[in-house]
Amino acid sequence: YGLPERHGARELIKGAKRISNPGCYATGAQAALMPVLQPLDGSPLRLAQGMIPSVFGVSGYSGAGTNPSDKNDPENLADNLI
Repeated sequence: YGLPERHGARELIKGAKRISNPGCYATGAQAALMPVLQPLDGSPLRLAQGMIPSVFGVSGYSGAGTNPSDKNDPENLADNLI
């Protein structure tokens, strides 16, 4: 991803022929993991063997501009992941 907030990423992006723009989940996950995976001095942090970070993102719903239905009924959505 073309995430310039990462240490050293701006230089890599400058020379790239193709970059993608990460969405809010990808940006949030990467920004949250940056201090863990890449300290401020830019040196890579070595994780213990087999330790791979995992991010589980879940979105709610706003219902803005939608017609009422079972898909956006708070009683049907309570405690469920769709």
